[in-house]
Amino acid sequence: MTVGMLINYAAAYDRLQKRINGEKVSDPEEQYHQLKAMQPQVEEMYRKGQIKKYKYESFMRSLSAYEAEVT
Repeated sequence: MTVGMLINYAAAYDRLQKRINGEKVSDPEEQYHQLKAMQPQVEEMYRKGQIKKYKYESFMRSLSAYEAEVT
């Protein structure tokens, strides 16, 4: 078992425990696909100056985090 597999297992277990406790849990793969679909729009807004650099970087960090969790 690799480290990545252990991390994925731990994240899945954590989501399961939250569901059992009645907490709302989002599916990381669904979140990733939503963010990935928004990426071109966010990049264009950044290029046009409609969003600040820190917002763009925050979006990209979120996308990278979900991408790492999904893969």
